[in-house]
Amino acid sequence: MQVLQCGTAAADEPSEEPETALRTHELSHRDEPGFTLVELLVGMGMMLVIFFAGLGLLEIAQRTEPEIASKNAKVQAAQIGMEAIARDLRQAYAVEMPTPTPTSLTVNTFVQRSTCGGAAGGPARSCRVVYSCSSGTCTRTSSELDGSEPGPAVRIVTDLASNSVFSYTPSTTAPTAVTITLIVEGGSESPEDAITLRDGVVMRNIAGAVGT
Repeated sequence: MQVLQCGTAAADEPSEEPETALRTHELSHRDEPGFTLVELLVGMGMMLVIFFAGLGLLEIAQRTEPEIASKNAKVQAAQIGMEAIARDLRQAYAVEMPTPTPTSLTVNTFVQRSTCGGAAGGPARSCRVVYSCSSGTCTRTSSELDGSEPGPAVRIVTDLASNSVFSYTPSTTAPTAVTITLIVEGGSESPEDAITLRDGVVMRNIAGAVGT
């Protein structure tokens, strides 16, 4: 009598499913995105270069910031001084002797003071104003028209690289217009970076002045 064993051959054959699953798992890990060790090292090197470059720029900025702030303050002070000089010259009605030079100028003008040599304020009055520039500083001295009762010499502009501030049109002997040139020092670390401010003023109260 022959007994048939159903399904025995199938049961005895080794299954390939676990091996196939293992291969599939390995392939799936191989296909996952990621970085190799070389790529990681290169990336870290680039990050270090960028980091140290940023530190260098920060150090330069910290070192130059005080000088930049000082230069800006000097330029702002020079602009204020130039406006004060221009205001006196616009109101001037006479240029007094001695003959004007690039470093000095004497004019009769109108100023808002109770006394010519006193503090600011009060109605406009005629005064003699002397500008003198030396050692990088321009001063202003105000007195009565005859030169009496002068007030203190007030520093109008400082930190100049040149004392040659005034130039005249049409001539120094009979000027009707003045060009003010202020060359502000560039600083101890960059003296070549001097900044030039320039303004032209017509002394409109003087006969023959252009625009009068």
